[in-house]
Amino acid sequence: MNDKPTAGPAESPHLIVAEDAEVVIEHYPEDWLAFAVFWALAGIVFLQFFTRYILNDSLAWTEEIARYGLMWVTFIGAAMVTRRNSHIAVVLLTELLPPGPARVLRARST
Repeated sequence: MNDKPTAGPAESPHLIVAEDAEVVIEHYPEDWLAFAVFWALAGIVFLQFFTRYILNDSLAWTEEIARYGLMWVTFIGAAMVTRRNSHIAVVLLTELLPPGPARVLRARST
């Protein structure tokens, strides 16, 4: 048997933890990737706006890159909220079901 305790989230080598007196904020690599892709997407959309409406000569590649960037932000964001168990949920069905099936429907992985 392994009696050695496992590393907690603050001791994990793959994340950055900012500790305050009451709040612990964990930053995983996909958080930083989503942050970078989001701001790159904002810059590309601004470039598209600038070239189309100010210069009257739109860059052809900006619209396609913005479309792919939005897909990347969506999928990386889905991974982030799955890790945090903070997906948006519609609770109407679970409110209408009896307690047993509603508990099964609300089951989450821990």
